[in-house]
Amino acid sequence: MDRFVSPKRVAQALGVSESSLKRWCDKGMLPTNRTAGGHRKLALADVLSFLRQQGKSLIHPELLGLPQRSQHTEDNWDALLGQFSQAIQNGDSTAIQQIIYDLYLGGHSIAKICDHLICAAMREMGENWSCGSVEVYAERRACELISKHLHDLGLKIPLRTTGPVAMGGTLTGDYYQLPTQMVELVLQDQGWQASSLGCNLPSGTLGTSMRDHQPRLFWLSISYFADRELFLQQYHKVAATAAELQIPLAIGGQALTTKLRSELSYTVYCENLQDLLNYSQSLIMPKSTLTASPAVP
Repeated sequence: MDRFVSPKRVAQALGVSESSLKRWCDKGMLPTNRTAGGHRKLALADVLSFLRQQGKSLIHPELLGLPQRSQHTEDNWDALLGQFSQAIQNGDSTAIQQIIYDLYLGGHSIAKICDHLICAAMREMGENWSCGSVEVYAERRACELISKHLHDLGLKIPLRTTGPVAMGGTLTGDYYQLPTQMVELVLQDQGWQASSLGCNLPSGTLGTSMRDHQPRLFWLSISYFADRELFLQQYHKVAATAAELQIPLAIGGQALTTKLRSELSYTVYCENLQDLLNYSQSLIMPKSTLTASPAVP
């Protein structure tokens, strides 16, 4: 699906007249781009933002390359988690996509969708796998399907060419792509130029990425390591580079026990994506809006 769509197509998708849609554009409710020939074009990302902010529903979402709405609209996260867990265990790609988009278009943040739905469902699947009730292929398939639909969602949110730069990934031996992909998407949705560098990366190349791009924030997703000593060796090199360049280092992941964290140096530990979101906002929030915290004795 193109990043830009015609007002006629958007009007058809919403089930309204094209003149009504153009009035919204004229009022500034929906940003408009002009082609070289003077024709209106609407960025799909702006259309989605409009839908989320105005609470409007699509009658024909397929015209915008979006999935049909499902019945997963209740604001009952326990029920939604059960439905999503069933979908990922069954490899039901359509249901996975529908639930993610239903929540996103319903105004929920990507951080909340990731924390309360995706991460929770994958934890549940991991527990079932450890008990032998879920096969390895089902867990891997779930990761692939979720990653596919998050990538698709990422193509439909605003493409940032300004704003603070953030980047990160995973260290050697950690092949878990989904967590670092979710970090990238959460930060992009909040106005960052965020780039996941991928998985299984040596500390040296991560350090080089910091020197080359001087990001405002660097993250490490730590979901797994086979060799503890090798992990610590690699981690300390990355942390040393971040400290040298005065780049905040955010860490998180299921492999980070309390004991292990006591051996690491970092700027902030994020138990979930909302923690990361809160910290990232504090980095770009004007100082005049910050309220001083009382001193801790």
